[in-house]
Amino acid sequence: MQREKRWRRHLAWHLVHHRRHHQGGSLGRRLLATYIVASLLSILLAAVFLETAFNWHRSLSLSHGLGQQVDWIESQGNYVALHVGAEQHLVRDTVSRFAARLDSRQFLRIHRSMIVAVDRVRAVEPLTNSDTLLHLARGGPLRASRSYAAAVKAVAAQLPSNQ
Repeated sequence: MQREKRWRRHLAWHLVHHRRHHQGGSLGRRLLATYIVASLLSILLAAVFLETAFNWHRSLSLSHGLGQQVDWIESQGNYVALHVGAEQHLVRDTVSRFAARLDSRQFLRIHRSMIVAVDRVRAVEPLTNSDTLLHLARGGPLRASRSYAAAVKAVAAQLPSNQ
C-alpha cells in the first residue's frame, strides 16, 4: 500500500512538472502521454515482479512444508499440482523451475510434465515401447517416458522387491 502511494505521488509530480515545461503544442501532450504510458508500464512490471516473487516464495515453502507428504507432482498449464493423497494443491510455477528447487534425492523427474516422490514408488513395470509404469503406495500408476528411463531404472534397482 505504501509503495502504491509513492508511485501515485511520483506520477503526480511528473504530471505537474511536464505541464509546467511543456505547455501548449502537440509535442508536449505526446511527451506527457508517452511518459504516462511508460510510468504505467513500469508499475505493471513491478506488480508482475512482486507477484512472481511472492509465488516463488509460496511454492518454495509449500514444497518444503508438504515435501514429506507429496506423492507426485504434475504440470497443469501455468500451474504445478502437488498431489497429496486424494488432495491436490496448485502453485503457479513451471515444472522445471519447481523441480530445480526440490531435493533430487527425494524427487525424481519421470516425464516432462511429472515428478514423483522416490519413497512413494512401490513397483516399476516396463512397457513394450521402452516407457515404464510406476506404481505408487497411494494413487494410480504413473507413466514414465523413455527420456527418463535411466533415472527410473536406478530407482527400480533400489526397490526391496528387486534386490
